[in-house]
Amino acid sequence: AAPATNREPEEPREDTETSQTGMPLFYKKVEKEFPSIFAILKKGGLKNITSDYIIIDLKDFSPYAAGRIESKREDFEKMCCNFFNRKLKVKVENAAEPNGNKPSKGNGEATASAKRKNDAMNHPLVHETVRVFNGTIVDFE
Repeated sequence: AAPATNREPEEPREDTETSQTGMPLFYKKVEKEFPSIFAILKKGGLKNITSDYIIIDLKDFSPYAAGRIESKREDFEKMCCNFFNRKLKVKVENAAEPNGNKPSKGNGEATASAKRKNDAMNHPLVHETVRVFNGTIVDFE
């Protein structure tokens, strides 16, 4: 028998994208245990929860979002399995390539360079550094 816990029994979850059953509790748990993943889910990254997968769509996110998920994937999957009472795997869709580029459709090097600059300027460490030192970004190379 499983050890008793102090939490209330969880409601059954539906496997549809539009189901909101229990989702506020799920988001609160993710926010507490995985704040960086919560930020991604909050901005619309959670696409669907099926019987086998938690599908996270990173189409509109920087390449760093995939790294944040990947670095916490195992622990996040364990938390999701415990929360939903079933084995779930994280499936990431539309992630940018590790070099910071998504496959382009002939827009050339200028677009890729602008994308890399944008990704670097929006990186969480850059924002934190600017905040800590109360500074501004003067130049990017």
